[in-house]
Amino acid sequence: MTDTTARTTWTPGPWRTSGKSSWDNDRISAPDGTTVCRVSGGGPIADANAGILAAAPEMATFLHWLEDSPDAISIDGGLSDEAEQRLRALLARIEGER
Repeated sequence: MTDTTARTTWTPGPWRTSGKSSWDNDRISAPDGTTVCRVSGGGPIADANAGILAAAPEMATFLHWLEDSPDAISIDGGLSDEAEQRLRALLARIEGER
């Protein structure tokens, strides 16, 4: 996996949703407990929004890996086995299937 530390300016991941706060928000936090952001509103849409926001560092890592891996995408436009596995894992993470 490509180290994207030099490229990033955001709070290091992986980020996690921490559940509802007293304000009925989903809290997204870094490994050290720092709050990255809050998603207000509650309910399934807010939960889904929180999930996709929490996966942002992993999405960036995957996209940088695609950029740096010439064999990730074949000439015919298909994904390599590794790229497909990474993509499926990322989508599962975004959709809450940890």
